[in-house]
Amino acid sequence: MSDFSLPFFPVPGNHDSPDGLLDEFIQYSGAPAAHYSFDYGSAHFVVADSHLGELPKRELAWLDADLSATSQPLKIVFLHYPPFDPDGSDYILRQGNDEFMALMQKHSVSHVFAGHIHAYAQEMRDGVNYIITGGGGAPLYTTSHSQAFYHYLRVTIDGVEVGVEIVKIEDM
Repeated sequence: MSDFSLPFFPVPGNHDSPDGLLDEFIQYSGAPAAHYSFDYGSAHFVVADSHLGELPKRELAWLDADLSATSQPLKIVFLHYPPFDPDGSDYILRQGNDEFMALMQKHSVSHVFAGHIHAYAQEMRDGVNYIITGGGGAPLYTTSHSQAFYHYLRVTIDGVEVGVEIVKIEDM
């Protein structure tokens, strides 16, 4: 991963953990740990560790402490499993959903980006913009409340304004 000319900040997912591979994922990707945070410009970026499909109390406590410690005006959180599924299926966190969303509201987090669901969905909840972006290459899920197409997101930050552009793979 050191060959990239741009910074690379990975978020571990459920396929990065079988047979103890998470440590190898962290070492190979260059991530400092399975969860970490950093500041860039006016933003505080947080990568939460949900690769096992849950946010246990220790992860929620770390997240609360991390978000409490920052003075950055803009807070953006990334994790693999989303805290809710717009279609009501079971592709969500199995533990810590409500507590996670309460922390996002408490700390005035602007955006939460998640994957795992192989589709695109966006929903505002309690002032937090939740975006599920799972159209990167695996077979897509056909759903009633999300959009199934291959894509990536181009996210821009200007001060405290966040722009999110959906780029469909077929448009490239």
